[in-house]
Amino acid sequence: MNQSCRACGTDLSPKMCCKVCNETISWVCKNCDRMDDVTHLHNLKAKYVVAEVS
Repeated sequence: MNQSCRACGTDLSPKMCCKVCNETISWVCKNCDRMDDVTHLHNLKAKYVVAEVS
């Protein structure tokens, strides 16, 4: 399922992926240049860490 821009409704293009699980965590709209991000956490060694982005 594609993410769509909240401002104009255009499908968003993936911009960054998580280095831990390769899930998309940042998108950009090609129409209005808006960027959307998600909070992304992993439980590694019983500590919650923010996943690194590529």
